[in-house]
Amino acid sequence: MLHFLLIVLFLVIFELTWLTAVFALLLLIIAAYQGQQSYAQTCTMKLNDAGQVVVIFANKQLASGQISRSSFYNGFCLCLHLQSKSNALSSLLKDQKSPAKFIVIYKDAVKEDEYRLLARLINLGY
Repeated sequence: MLHFLLIVLFLVIFELTWLTAVFALLLLIIAAYQGQQSYAQTCTMKLNDAGQVVVIFANKQLASGQISRSSFYNGFCLCLHLQSKSNALSSLLKDQKSPAKFIVIYKDAVKEDEYRLLARLINLGY
């Protein structure tokens, strides 16, 4: 929807030429591709005994970490910021930052009770 509004705004502001038509077509193709990618993405979330959220994506990638205080939620989506704490001695000695993962979950993609549970975990600063 955002890409569509951007295309309409672009066509209203600038006159229609072959260059603007190509740019609008390119934005439309990008919007269709990103929409298809986000619709097809699925994942499984679990809470382990250590209090970390473990996310397993469809392509078998794994992300885990504590829910950071920079996570937030609102009426239509929630954004999880997973901060993993590395215990490796080499990362402590080199003073490396621990990797972080951002996950956006739309309200209509999960059940109502699951959405509320995730919102409670964000409130707790778990």
